Amino acid sequence: MPVKCPICGKSISNQGALNAHMQTHKSSNIPNQRDYFSYKKNNTGDEKKSSNSSYGGIIILLIIIALLIFWISPWFEKAAASGVLETKTGALLKPLFSLGEVIKDGIANTFRTLGKYASGEYQFSLESDVEESVKSGLEFGDFEISGIEFGGLSLSNELKIDTSIIVGKFDSAIENIKARISCRLGPENITGNVKSDVADENGVIILDNPGELPSYEQDGVGCIFPKEKISLPKKVNAKEIEMMLSYSLSPSFSLDAFVMDKSLEIGEKERLRRGEYDRISKMRYITDIDAKLQFSDKKPLIAGESKLLGIQFENKNIKRNNVVMEGFIIRLPGELSFEKCDEVLNFDSAKGFFVMEKRYLDWVSKQLNEDDGESDLIECGIKAPDTRGSVAGIAPLGKIEGKIGFRNTISKKQDVVIYDKSNETINAETTSGESPSA
Repeated sequence: MPVKCPICGKSISNQGALNAHMQTHKSSNIPNQRDYFSYKKNNTGDEKKSSNSSYGGIIILLIIIALLIFWISPWFEKAAASGVLETKTGALLKPLFSLGEVIKDGIANTFRTLGKYASGEYQFSLESDVEESVKSGLEFGDFEISGIEFGGLSLSNELKIDTSIIVGKFDSAIENIKARISCRLGPENITGNVKSDVADENGVIILDNPGELPSYEQDGVGCIFPKEKISLPKKVNAKEIEMMLSYSLSPSFSLDAFVMDKSLEIGEKERLRRGEYDRISKMRYITDIDAKLQFSDKKPLIAGESKLLGIQFENKNIKRNNVVMEGFIIRLPGELSFEKCDEVLNFDSAKGFFVMEKRYLDWVSKQLNEDDGESDLIECGIKAPDTRGSVAGIAPLGKIEGKIGFRNTISKKQDVVIYDKSNETINAETTSGESPSA
């Protein structure tokens, strides 16, 4: 008995013939596993045309919207400045103005990002364990001051500060950090007594590695100033409490290194390296003290040739940090070698890395605590191996790695104003801003 094909409507003599006919529809539309890649290859042109067409339409629409917003935004800015948007009629336009600003900023950021991708700024990065959003080092938490009271109460027997230490992440090879707490009261520079459940009588505290945590807070840290040490010569007495924390840290850094074959034609070299290699070294964690390494230009190393490597150090918070450089070591990938850097770095053959001489460490320490907190640039020659004919285009050599060792003393201050109304009663308040003058 004849039956009809449900797909094409063709009349088929029987059910068995229909089943065979249905297979032709499947094979003509869906590639089997064996022919999948040839199917993709044959259909890539049409897919690309369709995709490009849809993307082209979206891009044109975005450009039209961007031009429209940039055209009308000056009018909105003038309206906002004149106060029109605060009227009843203007209030109706306010949401449109806010939306336009958001879209305008979004489009501007998008085009900036696309420009960076087009220039190659985001290219050429090896896999890394850098955690740029994680802070390393130590900081004080908030201050709680007691012993200065309101309500007609007198200054108690002692002025006490309670705080905490925030411990940031550091390299897993370091089990703990040994730190020392101290405090003073100005302007007389009275030394306080460290009172803490977690520090010894000299203010020394051992802080464990946060491990898997990005950070943790160590409570139980404090300082006491006895009442008899606090002079109140005026009715209004401005004081400054300062707590200091000294510790040593050895954060690590790395810089990707690439090499380009010397035998490539000049035009091919320029094409490969144009805007594609503009990298600076990365600290593994965010630190107050950085080592910055960067090659002298944006081009990868050429096989068999030399290039200058710049080394610079930075104190990011010169007002809070007092830094002493204790060490700097750097290790090159096996294929790279230093040139013209003997006066700065000495090679430790037993350990396989270069060590900065002490006189340079002292020179860097001085500069990190002055002016803008940046050291002068140190330049060392780096020579790439001669890999003629063995590199196709640009190839990674590995990472230039190292550590900086420094001792940092951080400080945190808070102003205290004590009102001495009589010989018997002292009222006081604490402030976090500027102290009033007497």
